[in-house]
Parts: sequence; C-alpha cells; structure tokens
Amino acid sequence: MVALVSERSAAFTACFDRGLQQFRAGEYAEAHETWEVGWKTTTGGEKQLLQALIMWTTALHHVRRGNQVGADKLMAAALARLAAPEVPPAPYPLEPLREVLRASAAEVAAGRAHAPAWPT
Repeated sequence: MVALVSERSAAFTACFDRGLQQFRAGEYAEAHETWEVGWKTTTGGEKQLLQALIMWTTALHHVRRGNQVGADKLMAAALARLAAPEVPPAPYPLEPLREVLRASAAEVAAGRAHAPAWPT
C-alpha cells in the first residue's frame, strides 16, 4: 500500500486506492472516473492531488488518441497543480510523484503513448 504523510479522509482513501489499482493496470480512463468521484467530495491537498491525477490520466488518454495539444495542456496543468503551494498537506509523498509526472510529461510531449510506473 502507499506510504502516506498525513491522515486521509474516508472519501479520499476509497477512491485513491481503487484508482491506483486501475492506474497500475493501465486502465487510465477507469482511474480517471474513480478519482473524479473522490475529487468531488474531498478538500485541500486531497482534492488537489486527485485533480492532478485526473489531468494526468486524461493526458495519457489524449496522447493515445492523437490529441497532442490536449495532452500537452493537461500535462502542464497536472504539473502546475502538484507544484501549487496549497497542495500540502497532501496524503501522499509528492516529490516521487512529481518526478514520475515530469518523466511522463516528456513522453507525452514527444507524442509517445506509454505506461508510466507509479512511484514506490
């Protein structure tokens, strides 16, 4: 399971864990839908983290469908969301996730569909 840096709300826990399973299985559209449910019911760092993850999964979907402009915009937005000073306290260590997101953004910018690894 994921190492956390603060208490998680029940709404966040339910959707984050399920979405993470889907993400790891390459089911990005499903992960997006799962995380969106939590995004609608969470606040603060939890909400911002879920929003960044939703943007990321949508960018991965766009690059696979050939929508490069949409993919690039969403990757930039996801990175900006994780860089925002309001993110802490996040329920997940953010720097490893930021590193993976930056690497994924480079793949997306090159127009490459890929299966990013979740940080450990």
